[in-house]
Amino acid sequence: MPPLCPPPGPPPAPPPPSHPLPPSHPLPLLTLQNRSTPSRVVLNRNVEWLSAPGAGAAYCAVLLAAILLLLNAPGLSPARAFTIVNVGHAVVTFPLLHWVKGSPGLDDGPAGTGSNDHATETWWEQVDQGVQGTAARKFMALVPAILFVLAAHAEGGLGALVGGGGGGSGGREPLLLNAAALALALVPKLPGMDGVRLFGVNKHYGRWW
Repeated sequence: MPPLCPPPGPPPAPPPPSHPLPPSHPLPLLTLQNRSTPSRVVLNRNVEWLSAPGAGAAYCAVLLAAILLLLNAPGLSPARAFTIVNVGHAVVTFPLLHWVKGSPGLDDGPAGTGSNDHATETWWEQVDQGVQGTAARKFMALVPAILFVLAAHAEGGLGALVGGGGGGSGGREPLLLNAAALALALVPKLPGMDGVRLFGVNKHYGRWW
């Protein structure tokens, strides 16, 4: 009687992959999701320029050029030159930074209906995605403070406010005007004023209302 052959053993296991993945690895799901809904990064170019190298220096250079131009204007005192720059800076930047809402290139409609998430936000509220205390925000708040100090000093400082005279040329009225310009430029930049619409003014969607 021929000898019985031993029963065949289990088939050999396949070789392990060169880069084994854990059983819960979500690579197939991620691959499918990436193919169906590719990610897209939308930059807010309305405020991104402020973080560019040299943006702060260029901003200061424009103000310095305006000061030098007015200081050399015939018939204009240095006190008036600094006051004009301070008040003019506040009057120009308030509507651009704290009144006009939205972001050019992202305004597809009211917030939540398109790619624009800033339709109800002013330029200042969009800076650094609303994060307070950043270098860009400190810089933009420091500029009007420095302009006020320069103008107030040129107009006579506290002596002009208390005594109506001083080193300036117009008494206390120019100093009060500079203080009002400082408030117009600085108060909307305070953290507690972020998103605040006094008396409901300028609270609706739109750039000018």
